[in-house]
Amino acid sequence: MILKIKNENKITTHLISTLRPKSPVFQLPEYQNRPKVSFCITHKNRFHQIAETLTKNLKDNRIDEGRIEFILVDFGSDHDMKNWVADHFSAEISSGYLKFFHTNKLEKWHAPIAKNTAHRLSTGQILVNLDGDNFTGYRGGQFVYEHFMENRHDICCWQFSGRNGDGSFGRIASARDTFFGIGGYNEELLEMGFQDRDLVRRLEMSGVKVVLALDESYNHTLENDQYEPKEMAYANMRLFNKKIARRILKKGNLKANGNTLGIQSGIKQLIITNGKMSMIDV
Repeated sequence: MILKIKNENKITTHLISTLRPKSPVFQLPEYQNRPKVSFCITHKNRFHQIAETLTKNLKDNRIDEGRIEFILVDFGSDHDMKNWVADHFSAEISSGYLKFFHTNKLEKWHAPIAKNTAHRLSTGQILVNLDGDNFTGYRGGQFVYEHFMENRHDICCWQFSGRNGDGSFGRIASARDTFFGIGGYNEELLEMGFQDRDLVRRLEMSGVKVVLALDESYNHTLENDQYEPKEMAYANMRLFNKKIARRILKKGNLKANGNTLGIQSGIKQLIITNGKMSMIDV
């Protein structure tokens, strides 16, 4: 497989001689009783989006509830989200179909740290980044799972619609050990911009086959304003991150972040037992 990386002056061609075989997580006994697919959702003060997408996504995947989990990590500063989840989804929380976490350790939004935190808190064989404005589609978890089962190689299932700016670019799925094997999203990057492209690129350069899953039934999103950082224009931040990522790749470093991903402490999980709500440390 040939991967071409374009920069300002030339196209660098990397030869990847061997595609990686299918991940062992699908065969190892310790993974057999885990969810097949984990949808990993992060948000900070985006309640209006989650209120619309989460309800629909839980409903659309309920037929596969025993094989799928939704991980929702709230980095917001208030408790509205926790109370709303407890009021509307107590059965889903009790069954483990939905797992809700909260932390105040992310004072300023940082997409790679947030996404790595949600992925780390998941338990599934396949980890899917599901931005808060994204819809899975009906049985979207099964749709992703079938792509992994149909391929004999280790794959990255990328559900980008092909329409720039529609919010689907970050819908990236990879096997659990593959994601953690390359260190997840690169936390050296600034808060937003290029983190998804960098992840896909490092996966592909490590021998993972990138599969574009373009079925429009599974990549709908809410209309959304583009994120604008306070310190600089988003376009400039993306360009800055792009340069950082390429400089790291030129050194041959495919693994990011060492052995520590995301927020490691100060996280609480919502538990509902016999109708009583509590937040416990994880």
